[in-house]
Amino acid sequence: MDDILISINSGGSGGFGYYYVYSFLNNQAKELFDYKKFDDSFVYDVIYRDHYKVDVVNRTLNLTYTIDIQNKGRDYLSEIYQPDGTLKEPIEGWVSGLNVLYPIDFQGDGVYELFVFQEIAGRYHADGLGVVQTPLSWDGSKFSVMNDIQYVAVLGTDIQ
Repeated sequence: MDDILISINSGGSGGFGYYYVYSFLNNQAKELFDYKKFDDSFVYDVIYRDHYKVDVVNRTLNLTYTIDIQNKGRDYLSEIYQPDGTLKEPIEGWVSGLNVLYPIDFQGDGVYELFVFQEIAGRYHADGLGVVQTPLSWDGSKFSVMNDIQYVAVLGTDIQ
């Protein structure tokens, strides 16, 4: 059985990718993965908190990650926080749609899983805070989150 990964760069500044995986059995194409269905399957909240923290909440999987942004730099933080570390006003960011997808054999068994990356944005798209990383494995009928676990990687910061 042959599988085909189709990846299309959006070409825009958002860094989005359009990804599809198809399997061919008996010369019949079957869709195994569609980026849009993946994007639609998760609901996120990105909420700035007092004392230089940002919560990334995956409401679908009931997971919360907290990013410490205190090393983002004085200029950045002074736009958002009072001198005592409290927010000047409520701020929400977002998790983008699928940015990058990699086929990876996590178990080393010759069966490829998918590793999906989505950017975490703060006040605007270029205000990158981190990346949500989602490993997906084939459960026999669809790609599902491996062990219902996602990871959040924090982007480098400007230390001042």
